[in-house]
Amino acid sequence: MAPSRKPRSKATPASSLFSNTSYGRDLPVYSSVPTGDTLHNSSSSHLGSTSGDDGDDDDDDDDGDGLSTTPQDLDVLKEEEERERLLSTGGLFGSLSRREGGVVIGKRSRRKRRPGLALEDSEERIGGGAGEYSTADEDSESEDEEIKEIRQGWVDEKSNLRELRPRTPSLRRMLAISAGLLAFLILLIYSSLRLSAKELTVPFHATPLTNGTHTYHPTTLFISLDGFRASYLSLGLTPTLQSFINSGLSTPYLTPSFPSVTFPNHWTLITGLYPESHGIVGNSFFDPVSQEEYFYTNRTSSTKPFWYGGSPIWSVAEENGVKTAIHMWPGSETYLNYPEAYVSSLDEFKKQKGKDIKRMAPSIVDPFNGAEPLASKVTRLLSWLDLPLDSRPQLILGYVPNIDAIGHKFGPDTPEEKAELRKVDDMFKLLLQGIEARNLTDIVNIVVVSDHGMAKTQTEKLIYLEDVLGDNHTSKITNIEGLPLAGIRLAPGAQLDENDARATSRGNRAPWNVYHKLYSMPSRWHFSNNERIAPIWIVPDVGWVFVTKDEYPPDNMPERGYHLKGVHGYDNLAREMRAVFVGWGPEFKRGIMHGEGREWIGVGGAAGGKLERRVDAQGKEVKGVKVKPFGNWEVYGIV
Repeated sequence: MAPSRKPRSKATPASSLFSNTSYGRDLPVYSSVPTGDTLHNSSSSHLGSTSGDDGDDDDDDDDGDGLSTTPQDLDVLKEEEERERLLSTGGLFGSLSRREGGVVIGKRSRRKRRPGLALEDSEERIGGGAGEYSTADEDSESEDEEIKEIRQGWVDEKSNLRELRPRTPSLRRMLAISAGLLAFLILLIYSSLRLSAKELTVPFHATPLTNGTHTYHPTTLFISLDGFRASYLSLGLTPTLQSFINSGLSTPYLTPSFPSVTFPNHWTLITGLYPESHGIVGNSFFDPVSQEEYFYTNRTSSTKPFWYGGSPIWSVAEENGVKTAIHMWPGSETYLNYPEAYVSSLDEFKKQKGKDIKRMAPSIVDPFNGAEPLASKVTRLLSWLDLPLDSRPQLILGYVPNIDAIGHKFGPDTPEEKAELRKVDDMFKLLLQGIEARNLTDIVNIVVVSDHGMAKTQTEKLIYLEDVLGDNHTSKITNIEGLPLAGIRLAPGAQLDENDARATSRGNRAPWNVYHKLYSMPSRWHFSNNERIAPIWIVPDVGWVFVTKDEYPPDNMPERGYHLKGVHGYDNLAREMRAVFVGWGPEFKRGIMHGEGREWIGVGGAAGGKLERRVDAQGKEVKGVKVKPFGNWEVYGIV
């Protein structure tokens, strides 16, 4: 974590709800009532067959003394007889009746149910067929009354049939019914999707594992080594890390984000976003919207959540039911103990910015402690693996600042830095022993990364900004940000051309380049689309540092000397800025790489996407799996 210039101011698929649903089982089916002509035709043939063997019966009936039926009466009789037959046998409307005998209508049905009186008998009496009822004069009067009663029953019966006859639905009614059904279906689908989304928030590692005595879920330790340059792995000082490489997965180097400093890159590692997107654009910077300054060592300002954009990996994990524990990771202290009044003010600021700052907090957060011994750090990390299953984290993030601190103080490739490299490797040895003692080597994965590298510097490589711009232009500056770079903000109305910063050079070429964030900033840096990025940037060559005479008076520098011996923050493609990525554990032993577009590489080009025996030109076995270099913004997708 580099000392930074403080901004200077002069002014988962759930089952669908539809899977077991059956539609239309209980819906009534509406059919049109057959027309009168149809029923009449069928009843005519039926009545004709029951009128007797002699056609004279009809004439006798017409001339009878006791009863006279008109053709209209016969039509009604025939029509009603056919309807009665259909209703009594279930027919078209059988499904509408809850009684065993069909629909009950008028007096006719009551007469039909008298003992010994069949429907055919009634029809013969009505039709005047030959028999005792047609020749007995003494019964004429009673029959006449009975016929009147039956006729009244037919009227009642016909009236009831009209009431039972379903109406043909109108177009408006059908449209209303269709709209209602469509709304119900949409509501049902919406409810199903909401339920499915809730069911997907269960822990994504639902299948438990065991170490022989306890149940575990797959667990990942994600550890960052601040300032660990990629070339350090080739010094032969880190045998434990080398064993991870030999049995796991690694890359020759990991490319940091620009600028290659601590806080922007740590937030990129756990969000997958470039600094211009997540908003942490430096270790120190000015926000023109809130008119506040961010300085990474000032906990009062740097722990305000509104600074940090994106969704950190611990929030995504917690939202999906996976517990997380964070040990000193830069930016994680935004979740520690801020009062409700402060949260309310943040909500108001959020409304002004139009952004949502509410995120799921980690289950456990440890604040930064630069004096913590490495052995204590190991004890802390292993203690989380010993928690009960329901409170044990599956994702553990740890931060190791030691190598960066020694690199700044003494410089890279110094005896002090090499001694610290051995200590950090011993830390991993203790950690691995703890994992093996718990029989967790087939359960726990370890991912080791760094945020950037380290470069040498010296007093002779200090560049005074006043000498580059001149006193006239220096007076226009309100903020200078981004040590060892110079991000310049000007006073309102002031102007500074890029050529003004190129005017002064040392020799044939100045050891710096000048960029305007909107017009000439290299697109590969992804460092222009944010108001927190200063408009003008002077980017020195590796090892050179921009300072001001107020910070480091020139007269005192020969005796005093520049206190930093190692710096970083330069072009992210510089060799000195390269970082590391090493993956070890059951996932990486199988050669699994989750990022898209990755290819395994070995000596001589591409190799298979799994662990296999590979040899170099001398026949020496090449161990582990190597992948091509990639950017640290891709680590989020791997973890």
